[in-house]
Parts: sequence; structure tokens; C-alpha cells
Amino acid sequence: MKPFIAVVGGRNAGKSTVISSLTGCPSRTYRGFVVDLAANESIYVIASSPQEKPLAAAELTRVLNRVTADPQCHGIVIAIQPSQPYRRLSMEVIFRAAQRTLAYDLHAT
Repeated sequence: MKPFIAVVGGRNAGKSTVISSLTGCPSRTYRGFVVDLAANESIYVIASSPQEKPLAAAELTRVLNRVTADPQCHGIVIAIQPSQPYRRLSMEVIFRAAQRTLAYDLHAT
């Protein structure tokens, strides 16, 4: 199983800053693969939370399936803001989508 790591916090709590600092992604709004060229391995980063920068359920499913199918990709790191789920994907919907793939070991901090 691949890790699905969620950094959960309120608006402007520093989720994206922590993720970009730890992963080396180019910005706090980055969405894409971060590659370790020396090891030929990657992780998929969603540094801006789907609640702050909208992410459709279909797009999230595509990302989950793409990462699942990529043998060089070792998992996903995602920022999640648990407020205002009536406007965007809720935290529960995001975790259920990852769980449905049966490919991820879910972690939240």
C-alpha cells in the first residue's frame, strides 16, 4: 500500500508551507509529481487544499488512479481544510475516495 498523507488545518494555518518545505515542491499551490531524480522515485503533492483551490471529485479520482498505477510513485501528500464542505469536497469524501482504491494507507496530521 502507498501512503496517503493528509495535513489537516484551518485556512492560513501553514499546511501548504509545511508540505512545500518537506517535499521541495516549487510553490504552495503546486499540484503534481515531485521527483527524486537520484532514486527515480516520486510522490504526488496537492499543496493547496481542495477547499481553498477547488478540486473536483472526478479529478481527485484521476489523481488517485494515476498514482496507484505508477510504480515509481510512492504516495500522496495532500493539504485539507476541514471547513465549508458544502462548497467543495469534504474531508470525508477525500478520504473515502482514497480508501475505495484499496491502494492507500491513510494518515492524517
